[in-house]
Amino acid sequence: MAKPRAHASRTAARTRLRRLLVREGSYAAIASAAASGELSDVLPTRIFSHIGDVYGRLELAAGPDFPDIAVLRLMVLVHEERPARTRVLLEEAGFAEAAPAVAAILNGFGEVWRAASDEQLREYTLVHASCLAPLLLFELAHEGKATAPMKRAAHFGGIELTFQRWARRLRTLGR
Repeated sequence: MAKPRAHASRTAARTRLRRLLVREGSYAAIASAAASGELSDVLPTRIFSHIGDVYGRLELAAGPDFPDIAVLRLMVLVHEERPARTRVLLEEAGFAEAAPAVAAILNGFGEVWRAASDEQLREYTLVHASCLAPLLLFELAHEGKATAPMKRAAHFGGIELTFQRWARRLRTLGR
C-alpha cells in the first residue's frame, strides 16, 4: 500500500507539472521546480541548458496556434532519454495519454537527416503522416533552423506553408 503522504506529494507534483506545461514561457519555472526536487517524483530526468534551448525554440516556432503544445513541451523535457525509458517516465508521471504521441515523434526523430533522396523523403512523410507536423516542428526546434530535408519533407507532406511559418518565427530569434 502506498504511503498517503508520498501519494499526495506525487499527485501535487503531477498537477504542478501539468499546470506548467500548458503555460507559455514555463521552462524557467519547470527547471527551478526540477532543481529543487519538487518534481523529482514525476520528472526524474536531468534538465540542462540544451533542454531549455529546444523548449524556447519550440515555443517560438509553434506560436500561439499549435494544438497539443503541452505534449511537445513535455517531450522536449524527456527527449534525451532512451525511448523505452521515456515511455515509462511519462506513464509514471501520470502522462500515459501522451506516451503514444511522444513515442511516435521520438521514434521518427532524426530520420529526416538520413533521407538521401526525394523518394526517401516521400516515404518518410508517408510513414510519419499521423505525426508529421509535430515531428517536423520538433526537428526544427531541435536544430534551430530549417534544413533542406525538413523543407522537402514539409512540401511532400502537404504542410509546407505551416512549416515556413514556423521557420519564419524561429528566424526572429537570431535577429
